[in-house]
Parts: sequence; structure tokens; C-alpha cells
Amino acid sequence: MATLPNGAINATDDVLQKIITYLLNPLYQIVVVVSFLYFLYGVVFLLMQMNNPEKRDQARRNLLYGVIGLFIILSVGAIIKFINSIVGGGLVY
Repeated sequence: MATLPNGAINATDDVLQKIITYLLNPLYQIVVVVSFLYFLYGVVFLLMQMNNPEKRDQARRNLLYGVIGLFIILSVGAIIKFINSIVGGGLVY
């Protein structure tokens, strides 16, 4: 946390840290889990619908969307951590 010249704590840093810790971190984890579950749903659906070409294509799309979503979510998290480490690393994400 940054301190002001008179020794007071900068309230903006504290509020931002609390928002990230108590709101964004759990939200990020929930989104990662949901994306992974969607990927697993695509795998199971693909295995169950191998004989039906129409549903098999739909299952492949679901599988692809799950992989793309998981990749995007994890990439965004890595980029945020990287930028945070360059800028100063004061915020824990």
C-alpha cells in the first residue's frame, strides 16, 4: 500500500486490493471451473453421440468452444499477473 506524506494510508489502494481479493479472484476461479466443466460436457456429449453425425458435430463445436474459452480465460489471467509484476506487483491477483 502506498502512504501519503503525512503517513496516512492511501484508501484507493486498499479498496482496490479488497475488490480484487474478495470479488475478482473468486469470480475468476468460478469462470475457470465453469469453462472446464463445459469442456468436459463436450467430451461426454461427443462420446455419447458418436453414431449421430448431426449431434456429433454439435458436440465437437461444444468441445471446441470449451477449449477456446478456457484458453482465453487462462491467458487473460496470465496477462494480468504479468502486467501486475511489471507495474509493481502491489496487487495480488
